[in-house]
Amino acid sequence: MKRLLLFVSICASTMIMAQKSNVSSAGIAFNNYMKAKMGGDMEEAGKELADAKQFIDKAYVNEETKDDPKMLMYYGKIYIELPGVAMASGNTELASVDMAKAMEDGFAAFAKCKEVDTKERYTGDIEDYCRMYYGTYFDMGTKMYGEQKYLAAMGYLFAAAQFAEPLGHTDSVSWFYGAMAATFL
Repeated sequence: MKRLLLFVSICASTMIMAQKSNVSSAGIAFNNYMKAKMGGDMEEAGKELADAKQFIDKAYVNEETKDDPKMLMYYGKIYIELPGVAMASGNTELASVDMAKAMEDGFAAFAKCKEVDTKERYTGDIEDYCRMYYGTYFDMGTKMYGEQKYLAAMGYLFAAAQFAEPLGHTDSVSWFYGAMAATFL
């Protein structure tokens, strides 16, 4: 009986560790993706992001890690990055993902992470990530609006507004000017 309980305990702890290692592996692959992306190697970036997605998808469906704040943070980042990299890298695995749903799932993961992260270990990381993209998209949107490139302006400004939400802001300026740009289409 003792051996059976010991065996069951070892199996259970091994399963938990395996899922946590999937989260860590996703984090490593995501960081490699960011380095490749910043270095301009979009083919390598696509490969690393596809690896990160595979690891995080395994952790996302597992009971032990589905509400882990670290997993949710990486899930959000990975899924938000998918649309841009799928187009730029030519990675067929990433291109097969529903891009609108990926963005929606990514932002939902950020919201869930902030909800379950009682120690606020990952809140700052999410906010830094969102601030970076918010600033970039807002600047590009206003530039495109000024150049009367309204389709691009609308896309950038709506994206900026989405990145403001995890920061706790409703960016009415981006929504307004994004909508104004849409009226000129």
